[in-house]
Amino acid sequence: MNKKSLEFFATNPKLSDLHVHIGSITHPALLWDIAHECGLKMPVKNYWDFQKMLVVGDKIEGEDAKTRLNKYLKFFDLTEKIQSSPYAMNKVVYDAVSGAYRKNNITCLELRFCPMWRNNKGEHDLDQIIIATIHALDRSMIAFPEVKVGLILNLDRRLSKKENTIILEKAIKYKNRGVIAIDIAGPRIGDFDYANYSDLYQEATKNGLKTTIHTGEEGSVEEMEKVIDILPLNRIGHGIKAHLDKQLMRKLNDLNICLEICPTSNLKLGIIKDIKELNKIIRIFLENGVKFTINTDGPELLQTTIKEEVGLLLDNEIVSFEEMNMIIDNGFKYSFISS
Repeated sequence: MNKKSLEFFATNPKLSDLHVHIGSITHPALLWDIAHECGLKMPVKNYWDFQKMLVVGDKIEGEDAKTRLNKYLKFFDLTEKIQSSPYAMNKVVYDAVSGAYRKNNITCLELRFCPMWRNNKGEHDLDQIIIATIHALDRSMIAFPEVKVGLILNLDRRLSKKENTIILEKAIKYKNRGVIAIDIAGPRIGDFDYANYSDLYQEATKNGLKTTIHTGEEGSVEEMEKVIDILPLNRIGHGIKAHLDKQLMRKLNDLNICLEICPTSNLKLGIIKDIKELNKIIRIFLENGVKFTINTDGPELLQTTIKEEVGLLLDNEIVSFEEMNMIIDNGFKYSFISS
């Protein structure tokens, strides 16, 4: 951080992080401890080799955005394996909330995960996994009463419609106990069609859940517009492609949809080429009144923090203090957590 961001943080602002995957928020040391506590066989014997497997370097290489995204998502295979038990989920979620507050003064945190990737291929009951996660939320909010935390359950492009329907049913079942929304994420597969999920998103909305979705990241403007047209949405994960189309930005404003922008994630995946392009995108959104928040996506995996994300925009003079305060306010205004 340079002088500008240090001056901004001297006021100790309360922050939010609305786009955080549990699979990429846990420090490798804790994952290492959990793996050995549970007797899991690891692909390497040395901790430092293990750590290298769970940290993204400066940039992920690949010929196109889809390839780079899928390479990035492969990092989750190991973390999801280690997190696949009620014991593990209870540990990592409490640690996530504790660290977010103590290190970054985050008082509004939304954590997302796919429960189907935390049951060790059917070995554990989904309800047990979700209840253990909720228990961790309860414990963390007793320890840190200033923090509000909510869970977003991810549907996944690799899963069948039947499996994703089960995840929605669990989200509805636990909507009064900490689950606040659903999302669709995961690697791109050829036959996945968002249109097949209109009924599930309608059902989620009808039952009082909020909705977000991963689109407009490595995909196209056309795909993003189609998703907005067919699904009832409150927010969009990433959504940076919208800056290319004024009509799409107007539609976002008309529908009051907020974008969850993750700068370091997009830079490391090459979705955004460099700081100059990031500046262009942010300025276009601000000039067109598009609402957005700044988030980490996966702080441990991407080696970032919410303060570093905020500092990135301030230190590169992409936004002013006034604009950054407005962006931070968006995080609380557009959070799915009930006040």
